[in-house]
Amino acid sequence: MSDNDDIYTVRRKRKHAEAQAKSMALRKKRNAPGRDDLGRAAYYVLLGLYSDPRIAREQKTAIQGQTLALMREAGFDVFEANVAFLKDARGVLDSLNGWLCRRYMEQGKHLGPEGKPYKRLTGLGKRPDQPLNRSNGGNGQGSGQPLIENGVTSRLAGDQGDPF
Repeated sequence: MSDNDDIYTVRRKRKHAEAQAKSMALRKKRNAPGRDDLGRAAYYVLLGLYSDPRIAREQKTAIQGQTLALMREAGFDVFEANVAFLKDARGVLDSLNGWLCRRYMEQGKHLGPEGKPYKRLTGLGKRPDQPLNRSNGGNGQGSGQPLIENGVTSRLAGDQGDPF
């Protein structure tokens, strides 16, 4: 808040900060990812695909080109964005392992999933041959199930019924 803010602006900012803190606390209680978490995970997937030797050169060029076009659209210098992208792609596995380890620590866990000691990822994982469904750990989209359950969509719609 700056010195020039009037009382209404101060109240509005305070109310917004309180609402945001409450929302963050509820999200953390549910252990739901935020936008930054989803964005980081998506970026690691993208860098993993870019670094994967099984991916065709044309696809790698398309990934890099689309990323740099978006960075340019967002106002970043294309050369600097390319340098950052290539640097991140070179160290993607170490960076990903660091993020996963930090996530476990933030959750108060000093061990990885299922209580086993955290094992660093060491290389390329096996890509699934089929889309994920509920029986193999997915969300059900591939099996004809709705992407979001009806109870969730009605909560998102403010209990006004299913918007879909």
